[in-house]
Amino acid sequence: MKNIKNIVIVAIVFLAIAGYYVYDVYKENDESKTIYSKNNMEQATSYNNFTIYNKENNKVTLESYKDMPVAILFWKTDSAESVEMLKILNSKYDEYKDKIIFLPISMSDGKVESIESVQEFLRVSEIPMEVYYDLDTNAASMYNVKEIPTFVFIKKDNTVLNKMEGVKSEDAILANLQILAGEDK
Repeated sequence: MKNIKNIVIVAIVFLAIAGYYVYDVYKENDESKTIYSKNNMEQATSYNNFTIYNKENNKVTLESYKDMPVAILFWKTDSAESVEMLKILNSKYDEYKDKIIFLPISMSDGKVESIESVQEFLRVSEIPMEVYYDLDTNAASMYNVKEIPTFVFIKKDNTVLNKMEGVKSEDAILANLQILAGEDK
């Protein structure tokens, strides 16, 4: 009888812990991930200014692109998934460069991965797009980036259209670019 009580107590504790874990994971995913939908195009995330650096190590602020649509991609060279997202963004650059500011932001820290090593990676990978650097993780912290890759699409009125974490389809990326460019009404 004592063994049955112990088994029941262990089972109850296990179920409580498992329930809490499932709730915690669901809560985190629900708060941080947004999937594009025509019915819910605007995420309740505010415009946050940040400072990044160009390849010459000059400061660039998001505010310098205020009142313009901006497509941001947080990525790293050691993440095959984020490099794939960078290639998709690069493939849309020529089509949208006159309508949207593209800010692919390398999460290199300037120490382990330098601006020079990222530039070499881009050259070898034949990605001509201008890339920026979040050397002090200012931009990533402003947008609560927890996963690489992460897209943030900011509309012309400076509201965040969408934040998408993880690998996304080319169609999902294109849908957001079309909205930013004013092609999807």
